[in-house]
Amino acid sequence: MWDSIEDAALDSGVNRVLAKSILDTEISNLKSEQVNWPPVTDNDHLEAAFTELKKMGYHTGTGIVEDPSYEISLARKAAKSTKLHGLSILGYVFFTCENAEDAMSGSPIEFWYGSVRKRSSAAENIKIANDLNFVLQEQGLRTNWDGSEKSQITLNIDWKVRWDEVRMVSN
Repeated sequence: MWDSIEDAALDSGVNRVLAKSILDTEISNLKSEQVNWPPVTDNDHLEAAFTELKKMGYHTGTGIVEDPSYEISLARKAAKSTKLHGLSILGYVFFTCENAEDAMSGSPIEFWYGSVRKRSSAAENIKIANDLNFVLQEQGLRTNWDGSEKSQITLNIDWKVRWDEVRMVSN
């Protein structure tokens, strides 16, 4: 992991030793801050919700995506592939990188959801939204949604992602 961060720093003209020193300081600060966090954060609940949605048959990708259109096309391809193996994907659920960045500043996350079928019914999309809303609430998260197929489900969270060295090294 260090090499990729250091290489990125070098590409931007930052000295490797300085980059590692700055990164080490920031990681140390984050670990110190985490001591005061609750044992389970909103992000932990959100991760658990996405794990549950996957188990239910939803395509969640990585949860956080760069390009919604591309992610929807991936969900549709995955649906075709799994159908060949006797499985099915019920729909897609995700939020964007931009939403994640905004959530770090206190703005709500806006979820994208829908059917993997190109011609889906309103009832099908409402069921997907209901499942998403239910799972998020089941995890103790408070959502905002008017029940309409055309509106996004939003969620305000206290964005706190733990520094997890094992996860960071494996990614």
